[in-house]
Amino acid sequence: SPDNHSPARLRIQSFGSDMQPAESYAYMTDAPVANNLYSHYAFGVPAMYALSADTLLLLEREFFVGKSLEVIKSYVVNRLFKVVLSPKYEIAQGELLHERSNELFLKKTLVYEWDTTFGAGIANYEGMCVAGVTPGGRPILYLINDSQAGYKGVLKEFILMLAL
Repeated sequence: SPDNHSPARLRIQSFGSDMQPAESYAYMTDAPVANNLYSHYAFGVPAMYALSADTLLLLEREFFVGKSLEVIKSYVVNRLFKVVLSPKYEIAQGELLHERSNELFLKKTLVYEWDTTFGAGIANYEGMCVAGVTPGGRPILYLINDSQAGYKGVLKEFILMLAL
């Protein structure tokens, strides 16, 4: 809700090679900055990518759609974070996240932050993968947006490539 300014408290669930649940970790998003001036709103973690067995990239995004004639003021704030999984942040089965101390949520490092706007090509990124490397050997992260099937001929598909 655009009226809620509290960070989301999420579980990151890992699975064993048998596809059965293994460890769960506590993750907290940044606090949303939304206000109720928007007709549609989305906030959360739409994508994750495992860099290794204990290191993840997480995409947080906040999508604002302006009311009626204000739709041209729509924009998306994207934040890419790196987190390292650690037993310190594991969640016990049945543990309630709202009762957990803030210090017991995964620590995260901001890797990259960017906005997309209506006039310049709004992109609500919701998927990512690593494929290929730069000539210097750095992995390339690809992000793809959700264009809602080209909604009303306005939204378009975008792919963003970042060298890690």
